[in-house]
Amino acid sequence: MSRFDGRRVVISVQGRRLLCPAWEYARQTFREQVPGLLERYQRRTSRLTRQLGAVVTELAGRAGSRLSAVLAVAVSRSTALRLLMRLPPPPPRIPR
Repeated sequence: MSRFDGRRVVISVQGRRLLCPAWEYARQTFREQVPGLLERYQRRTSRLTRQLGAVVTELAGRAGSRLSAVLAVAVSRSTALRLLMRLPPPPPRIPR
C-alpha cells in the first residue's frame, strides 16, 4: 500500500512463475524478474531507492529519516544508515 498525493494507491505487478525442468535442483519454480523496476529481494523500487539514497547522502540518520517522512516515504534512522552504507563510494576526484 502506497500513498500518492495523499491518496492510498495499490500497485499490482503480475509476474509469471517458471518451472525448471531439471529435477536435481532443490528449487523447482522461479518468479519472473521485472528489469528496471525491482531488484531481487528488495521491498522498494529502484527509483525510490535512488531517491532515498540522495536524501541520506546529504542527511544521514535521524535528519534523513525525518525528511523522508515529510516526503511520504517513512524509513527509520537505522534503515537510512543501512541504505547509506550500501551506496557505492563516489568516484575519486583527480586533482588538477
